[in-house]
Amino acid sequence: YDLVEKRGDNKTIAIVRLEQFYPFPAKLLEQTLEQYSKAKEWFWVQEESLNMGGWSFVEPRLRTLGWQLKYVGRDTSASPATGSRQVHQREQKELVEAAFRSTGPHLVRSTGDGQARPRSGDSVILRAGAAPAR
Repeated sequence: YDLVEKRGDNKTIAIVRLEQFYPFPAKLLEQTLEQYSKAKEWFWVQEESLNMGGWSFVEPRLRTLGWQLKYVGRDTSASPATGSRQVHQREQKELVEAAFRSTGPHLVRSTGDGQARPRSGDSVILRAGAAPAR
């Protein structure tokens, strides 16, 4: 995994990039996430569509370990690409903004109305809203 911290605006955002899903690195990931046990928000952010990324594989494993994450990413899709450069760029901008500013699940849709609708539910980002526990 890679770990990046950004500090500012009285917030710390930690980004953990999970490169290997299988065998699932439960112990290493848990040790890493425990550094941020005081975090108020946890997000799984992926560029791929909901049904094409790592969320469906990783989420139940994280839940089993006691980590509840909110999904930020693209909606389910039959295709890995929108077929439109403009739609892709709009979605990408919305996804990055939601990853750093969202307070709940955020589903990026390509409907053209620009309205993302929240829904519960790789580049991989886990966003923590608090500094590491010391």
